[in-house]
Amino acid sequence: MGDDDPAWQGKTRPSVNYDYLLVTTQQLLQTHKIDNAFPLPECTSMTDNYYVRENAYFESVDETKLSNLFARGYEEDKGIVTLKCADQTVYQDMKNTLLDDQKIFDYLRGDNASAAYVDTQEQFTLSFWLE
Repeated sequence: MGDDDPAWQGKTRPSVNYDYLLVTTQQLLQTHKIDNAFPLPECTSMTDNYYVRENAYFESVDETKLSNLFARGYEEDKGIVTLKCADQTVYQDMKNTLLDDQKIFDYLRGDNASAAYVDTQEQFTLSFWLE
């Protein structure tokens, strides 16, 4: 998103974007084209991916894992929680559960919590502000 995107209005921005850190070649090719100036090995492992290491990578909608992720976000005063889904199916299931079924309010704190979020379909990520 650009700096002038209305979704940022009044929101804390993540200090670093981890969407492309140690992703697979397949994921990278969703949004980028590799110029073959020199040969690159195909990247197939997610073992060291940021979201995997932070326990924010979802292969299914996991309510316990979501609860832990949001609780940690509040405890560490992060201001924003970002989760990454394994694929389009999981991403859509997560959006249906958290947004359409409004389960996001199970994880947000406060009586008047609002679900301010940004989604990046190409990277299968959802970011929620913790207000």
